[in-house]
Amino acid sequence: MAKEQRLQIGKLLVEHKIITAEQLDAILAEQNENGGKLGELLIRQGIVDEKEFFNFLAMQLNIAFVDLKQETVIPELAQRLPEQYARRNRAIILRDTQDGYLLGMADPQDIFAVDELTKILRAPIQLALVAEEDLL
Repeated sequence: MAKEQRLQIGKLLVEHKIITAEQLDAILAEQNENGGKLGELLIRQGIVDEKEFFNFLAMQLNIAFVDLKQETVIPELAQRLPEQYARRNRAIILRDTQDGYLLGMADPQDIFAVDELTKILRAPIQLALVAEEDLL
């Protein structure tokens, strides 16, 4: 059985007609020349709305996007993750789940952070994407 390949976020945005192939090429050229993350470049240049980008990124990662501006964070629950780990890994506990926690992270692809947080919390975690600036 062939392993399902995940679409790159740029191709996903083009496929859904959020950006054009030409816009993607221009952003990729800028990224190649100056560095930076694709999403940050797209948002900074006003090509893609921030919330729309995060929704597509979450779709690509097959996880939820949680807008912390719309979410009620329970302080007692969030405090179960020590502040030093929350800050270092840009993470927050959003909800209790049946067998662990729903954990919002700015970079849910950081497998080292996910491993560390799973050990710290001593419980399974489900990941959600949150905007980094909402964690500050």
